[in-house]
Amino acid sequence: MEYNKYDIKDINIGDEVYFDDVYSGKILTQSNFDEYWTVHGIDNDQLLVNLREEHYWSIKVSEVRQHIINPKNDN
Repeated sequence: MEYNKYDIKDINIGDEVYFDDVYSGKILTQSNFDEYWTVHGIDNDQLLVNLREEHYWSIKVSEVRQHIINPKNDN
C-alpha cells in the first residue's frame, strides 16, 4: 500500500521507518513483522533499510507508513 505521506528529503540515513508488508503481485515477498527498520541508503525514491543488521530490503518512500528521526539527525 502506498501512503505518499513522507518526502524523501525528510528521511536520512540512520532514521527508522515502518512499512507494510511488500507484495510482488499477489505474492508476499517481505514481511515487516511490525518492527521499525533502519535506513542505510537513499537513492532517488528508494530506501535501503535493514532490520537488526540481519535483513536488508529496498522500499519506495511512498510505502513508508511511519518515520522516526534519529536524534543525531535532528537539527
